[in-house]
Amino acid sequence: MIKNIYSDDKNSAGTFMHNGRELKVFFPNSLEKYAEKCIEHFNNLSDEDMLEMCRGIHTAYKERNTIFARRFTIPRTKRIEDMFEYCEFESMEISGKYSEEPSYFLHVMSKWGHLKIIMIDGWKPCVFNNLDYKPPVVRSCRKITDIYSEGEEFMFDSGIFKDSDGRSKILIMYYDDGEKKFAEKCAEHLRKMPDDMLETLCQGILNQYNSISTKFVLPELEKITDILKYCFFNEVNLYYETDEPAYIISGGTYWDTELGITIRGDKVLFVGGDDNLSPFLDEEIYKNIEFNDLYPEKRPVFPESGIYRIAVVEFAKNGKQYHYRCEDDKIQAGDTALARSGDDYTEVKVLDILEQKESELVIPKERYKFVIKKQGA
Repeated sequence: MIKNIYSDDKNSAGTFMHNGRELKVFFPNSLEKYAEKCIEHFNNLSDEDMLEMCRGIHTAYKERNTIFARRFTIPRTKRIEDMFEYCEFESMEISGKYSEEPSYFLHVMSKWGHLKIIMIDGWKPCVFNNLDYKPPVVRSCRKITDIYSEGEEFMFDSGIFKDSDGRSKILIMYYDDGEKKFAEKCAEHLRKMPDDMLETLCQGILNQYNSISTKFVLPELEKITDILKYCFFNEVNLYYETDEPAYIISGGTYWDTELGITIRGDKVLFVGGDDNLSPFLDEEIYKNIEFNDLYPEKRPVFPESGIYRIAVVEFAKNGKQYHYRCEDDKIQAGDTALARSGDDYTEVKVLDILEQKESELVIPKERYKFVIKKQGA
């Protein structure tokens, strides 16, 4: 029931299906079976439970708009059952086994911010606005169950790329002999990375350090590659759609930022947060992506005026509308542009351009993604 499981020393994460969508689930390492019980409970909620959840969401909406300036108004003609139109389930969290019966949290993104729903079997759902929402983090990638019976862990000598204990060992996972050969190719590629690629990668990391406010003082570097002494790396995620090495190496830094480095063949394409950005985008896209520290001039800022340029966009695949920040004045309503979707960028239709104060934003300013690169220009 739970797929794609990975874990750190205490907690695990995976995915499950709910109403045709893939959601995340987080749980302590020893509670996988209990997590599956909670998922089964969630996937089989009664109509009465769903109606109570809708009522709770509506109450949370009214409380939010009483405390804060209105950011979103639900049409009065809508029924209470239609509250789910303004919400999207993101993840389930099991913090501990309270009893033999299912007990868990649901994290929901609504049009007015994050919601947290407490679910206990036999109790009414308890819904409240989660103003300080921070998603759970499971940093390492280690299997805790033999979910793939042929699965193996492949640790390799990663040269100057050290883990958090200072060892030259990084984890790669593969699941059959064909994938093992590709994993070995990528491991060898990383360990023997050409000097020009290595220096490009390190410059991106230095650009990240220079762009943030931190108490950590980076010592003077004798050479650019010395910056790797102040980073650590956990895993390599492989992309098999090509014969040439294609992978993402992820980890973190001494100044408390995450690192995600996207590599394909002889090119470093992206250095930034641990975003798992596909190695198979058009190369021009990487140059326009916000927070790609290979191109620090592209890093977005919060406008001094306090006015944010927001694009209302529509994805062709589902027809839903979303709000993205848009700093490119060339992108106007009616244009086609690119927007982040999963680990890819896809074309979207720009329906409108809004200028909004921070109090009018539908989500916190830090959580906005960006539209980039007007198409057909």
